[in-house]
Amino acid sequence: MIFIRRNFLCMFLLLPVMVFCQYDTFHNSDNNTFVNISEILTEFKDLGTFKSESNMTIDYNFTLHTYGYLLLVNYLGEVRDIEDWKKEALFYAFKAIGYGEEAKKMFNHEVHVQADHGDYWIPVQDQLLDYWKDELRSNDLVLIYVRIHGAINTKENDKWLFVINAFNSNIPDGLWNEALTHFGKGNDVIGLRCVHKLIELYPEDGRNYAMLAYYYAYTGNNSKDGDLMKIYFDKSDSLFIISMNLSPDYSYQYVQRAWLCFNRGDYCDAWIMIEKARKLKDKGIETDFIKDLKRKLSYDDYIKQCKNND
Repeated sequence: MIFIRRNFLCMFLLLPVMVFCQYDTFHNSDNNTFVNISEILTEFKDLGTFKSESNMTIDYNFTLHTYGYLLLVNYLGEVRDIEDWKKEALFYAFKAIGYGEEAKKMFNHEVHVQADHGDYWIPVQDQLLDYWKDELRSNDLVLIYVRIHGAINTKENDKWLFVINAFNSNIPDGLWNEALTHFGKGNDVIGLRCVHKLIELYPEDGRNYAMLAYYYAYTGNNSKDGDLMKIYFDKSDSLFIISMNLSPDYSYQYVQRAWLCFNRGDYCDAWIMIEKARKLKDKGIETDFIKDLKRKLSYDDYIKQCKNND
């Protein structure tokens, strides 16, 4: 049993990276770890500390740990040329990880964005810029895939050497697919972050609650603690009720809830959910699941024992 996917378009990473890090939930070589920018700055606070804060000279600090992050930011509607001193910093940062002049040539413009910890000017790959301008308007939300390469002793919104290697202007589909990716890799912490952000941004979309409901159903089914399993199953069921009320025409949630009912031993309710999914012509009903359900309660017995008692 898997989550259903929604299609989405993303402008993808073009610049290869060399990484030197052990895996960590929030700071690692993945290019899509969903965080707040304040979490990055806390991790790299030493990188942003300089012996001299004088504006008379430009100092750089670089990192070989080119961690990748996914940020949700507001585009402030401004694009500008990267100044020479910042291009030079980028050149040395790229050179430190094995890339130099060619990588620097990929970045000639930067965009102005608002994050959770202030506003920032961030270089964006030239090959993405036309798409950026076409798809985004001032104050639009956008998901940006960034890597951090260092810091410069200058004002805060120019201080951090981030670069944008990809972006997605379709926030619902972008976060949905990132959640699926992380759940599929077993990185539940980041997957849950994506789902909770979806619910925060789109509280009237029942599909987001259904994804969270199935997560708890799956987690509960894998629990060896009976009490904990019940807690997860109850949480899942309450979320499915929300999702069904908000988005009654979303057919796959009935398939997912049928699976929950099956694992709770509620075979009549499982059949009821399957019938709802069939009525909506859902294509995600698995043959093996129906076979398992029939072994517990045949369809004929469901009609006799359950449906006729409605």
